[in-house]
Amino acid sequence: FMVYDGGNKNSHQAIHIYDTLVKYAPDPQNITIRAWVFSHFHGDHVGAFQSFVTRYKTNSAIKIESFIYNFCNTTKQTQTFSPGQMTNTEDSIKAWGKNVPVYKCLTGQVFRFPGMDMEILATMSDFIPKVIGYEASDADLSKGDGNTMTVVMRLKTPEGNTCMLTGDSPNIVLDDMVDRYGADYLDSDIVTTPHHAHNRDSYRARNATIKFYDAVKPEILVVTSSN
Repeated sequence: FMVYDGGNKNSHQAIHIYDTLVKYAPDPQNITIRAWVFSHFHGDHVGAFQSFVTRYKTNSAIKIESFIYNFCNTTKQTQTFSPGQMTNTEDSIKAWGKNVPVYKCLTGQVFRFPGMDMEILATMSDFIPKVIGYEASDADLSKGDGNTMTVVMRLKTPEGNTCMLTGDSPNIVLDDMVDRYGADYLDSDIVTTPHHAHNRDSYRARNATIKFYDAVKPEILVVTSSN
C-alpha cells in the first residue's frame, strides 16, 4: 500500500484507514505500507495519521516502510499554519518507529515501488526563496498559504496507467507545473481535484484552471469533498 494523507484527526478516520488496509491486504496479519505520503501539513490531511499512530502503533501486523513529504519550515512560509501541525506529525512519526526512513521529496524524483512508480511533479521548494501567497489577485501576496506546500505527484503502473494527486494545490503551483513540463508530458488517466473541489466565489474556488485540465486531459476526475 501507499497512503496519501488520510484525513482529519479523529478515531473514525483512523479506523477507516485500518479497515481499508485489512479489506484489501492479501494477508491481514502482514500489512505493509511502502510509503505514507503527506501532501502538506494542514490538519485535515495529517490528522488521521496522528490518530492512526495512537490507535495502532502497537499492532505488529502493520509495517510502515517510509514517510515522504516536503516542508519549508520558515517563519513566512508557515505563518498560516496552526501551531504544532508539523511538530505533532513528526512526533507521531517518531512514536511509530525511530528507524523508519523519512524522505524530503523534491521535484523530479521518482520513487519506485513494487508494481508502481511515484513521480514528484511539484513541491514548495520549486519557489524558494520566494514566498508564494494567496492566488487571488486581491489577496495578500506577502503571506504564504499553507496549501502552496502541497506535493503534487503522479502514480504510474507498469501497464502505463497514471493517476495524478494534486492535494490542495493552488493554481499558482499547477500553472507553473504546466509551464515547466508542457501539456503532453502531464497527460494522465485520473486526476484528483485540488482543495475539496470548492466552487463558491472565493480564492480557493479558482484552484485548478482550464489551463491545467487541458494539459492533463484526464479520463476520470476524482472530486474530493469536505462534506
